[in-house]
Amino acid sequence: MEDLAGIAIVLTILFSAILAGYESINRVFHPQVVQFLWAVTAASLIGFAGNEIVAVLRINVGKEIGSAALIADGHHARIDGLTSLAVFFGAVGVYLGFPLADPPSDLS
Repeated sequence: MEDLAGIAIVLTILFSAILAGYESINRVFHPQVVQFLWAVTAASLIGFAGNEIVAVLRINVGKEIGSAALIADGHHARIDGLTSLAVFFGAVGVYLGFPLADPPSDLS
């Protein structure tokens, strides 16, 4: 079952990467002004905290039961959390008047 779960995780990550790539390219050609910075900021901080908690839990449990897949998933959650933190700093930059903190919004 762990092998099947690992395959499901890899496929989910692949789908997520393809979707993120599509949305990134779409935003370059169809820029949008950043709105609701308070919501972006709140979501990014919640995302960071939640992902870090999950990362620590998964890594610790993975080490306890000897599951490389669970440890890897924990590291993936940690990277997701750091990405959320980067979004937070981008939102703060936009709020402070630095439109290049969210580069595509400056193209409109």
